[in-house]
Amino acid sequence: SGVGRPSPAPSAMGESIEGRYSRWDYDSLAETTEEMKRGLVSMAFSLDIAGKLSVDESVVSAYLEDCLSQMPANPFHNAWHAFDVTQCTYTILTKSRLCEVMDPIIQLALFLGAISHDLQHPGTSNTLLVSENHEWVAQAEEGIGPLESHHCRCALLTLEKHGVLAKLPDGDCQRVQSVIRRVIYATDIGRHKVVMKNFSELLCDYEGFDPAEFFVCSEKGISLAETIIKAADISNPSRPFAVASKWNSLCYEEFYAEGDKDRAAGRQVITLNDREVNNISKSSADFINFLVKGIFVELAEFFHHCEGSSVISSAFDEPMRVLLENAETHASNVAQAKPNGSL
Repeated sequence: SGVGRPSPAPSAMGESIEGRYSRWDYDSLAETTEEMKRGLVSMAFSLDIAGKLSVDESVVSAYLEDCLSQMPANPFHNAWHAFDVTQCTYTILTKSRLCEVMDPIIQLALFLGAISHDLQHPGTSNTLLVSENHEWVAQAEEGIGPLESHHCRCALLTLEKHGVLAKLPDGDCQRVQSVIRRVIYATDIGRHKVVMKNFSELLCDYEGFDPAEFFVCSEKGISLAETIIKAADISNPSRPFAVASKWNSLCYEEFYAEGDKDRAAGRQVITLNDREVNNISKSSADFINFLVKGIFVELAEFFHHCEGSSVISSAFDEPMRVLLENAETHASNVAQAKPNGSL
């Protein structure tokens, strides 16, 4: 890597980059900013991102650092979240060995899109932006939330600023940009049903299923990438309960701050954002059961059906198991949880 840029983290006691970062039990909140920079550079090195782009490692490093620096100091949607989603995306690609068979265009879009998927996030929802008639609302792509539209614009501008895609043939450059758009837009929770329905329909109940069709840069491959980034974006509940709980507390800090803004403006406060009435254990169990679980089940089944290919069919079993255990823990805590939102 170039002068002044962090180099891949040195292997401690023979520990490989994968051994350090390809982990379901990872705690990103324990990392310093410098450690996150080293981690991003290491994961990019492991996936040969610079090689796939035909650029120097320093170009990729500069982009990754810039993305981290564009994350505001929100309780949840901050640099640690951007890093965590990237680390989870890396874990999915490496644990499954998708990194060995997936089209480089898709891999580039997933990794570069993961770190940039929430750039300049204000720590509020699309609903609040619409309620306050924020300038991003008018700038939003049709059918896409103002947040995700803005994140995507920032991502493409940051890629251009650092010349990340400059050495790719024109066709490949456009394809990477197109898939990055799809990946970032897929994180819009308002589009959850549309994205998951598309993936499910492309799987066709696994009739005549050929996993290789999902490894190329086609609608099937892009749909798999969308599902992966969605899983990574809301993967916190699949971490060990102690880690998941830290993320949960930060998430509700943002929710309650938004509820306070709505109340101050005389708008209705939804239960999830109401610090006076929300029961965190119940809403956390509901979040897993009604949103996260569906994505995780779909991916776990996909990997199971990849048995016989070079992809590891059990790749998603561990996070699936931990997710369900955490849901049970939240459910058992519902009765004891105080209505004011205490854990």
